[in-house]
Amino acid sequence: MSFQNIFLKFVLPTNSIKSIPSSRNFYRLTPKLNYSPIMRTTRKRNRQGFTLVELLTVIAIIGILAAVLVPGVQAAMKLARKNAASGNVRQIALSYRIFATQGGKSRSIQEGSNPKNGQASTPAQYAEVLARYADLRSGEIWYIDSDDKLSAQTIPPNVLSQGDDGNNLLQSVSPISWAVVVGASKNLTDQYPLIWTRGLDTSGTWKEDSPWRREGGHIAFGDAHVRWYDNLNLDGNRLTNLTNGNETSSYQEAIGESARVKEDT
Repeated sequence: MSFQNIFLKFVLPTNSIKSIPSSRNFYRLTPKLNYSPIMRTTRKRNRQGFTLVELLTVIAIIGILAAVLVPGVQAAMKLARKNAASGNVRQIALSYRIFATQGGKSRSIQEGSNPKNGQASTPAQYAEVLARYADLRSGEIWYIDSDDKLSAQTIPPNVLSQGDDGNNLLQSVSPISWAVVVGASKNLTDQYPLIWTRGLDTSGTWKEDSPWRREGGHIAFGDAHVRWYDNLNLDGNRLTNLTNGNETSSYQEAIGESARVKEDT
């Protein structure tokens, strides 16, 4: 028995059989889905991607996020560079203390041009003295990444080319980022400035061409502690006069008349 006969016999009432179309047209009862032109157009547009308004909105959001995040990232990177510089100058100060107290003696790097005899007339020679006598061999420790004057130069990894018998590699890379004191006091107290960021003026401020520009710089003291200073003229930021113990913004008064500052320009 065909599906049509079953349908007619058991589903439809008898009095309605006459209204059923012939078998040829029976399956035409199945409805057909007709899509309107509007539906076709909508589907076609969805396949084309983002609209101009959507793209402009995304671009605007990205711009806002960049304006918020970029300054924060830059500030974090600068802070990281400052922390690295602080660690480097502290290491230099510690090495100087090793040199100054080596063999149970009390001495300082003196004015002169023979690093093998503990003399220095430039920061590079000062670095050579510490490389020979205190094993501070790193050349990179003497430079600050933010120093614009070093942007086109290659920093040597070591101070000396071949151990204690090598040449001073820092002589050809200038300026070294630190100012150093020769003929320093043998009494290395926590108030005696020993090394600081290049560019500190006698007025107590840093120059425009210093590694951190006019923002300030680090100072390492005789006990190897390091502090950041914005301006030595501000209350609480002054140094201590070596002679009378009074506050001063002059590094020369803090290191004494007989000491000299060596600095690359």
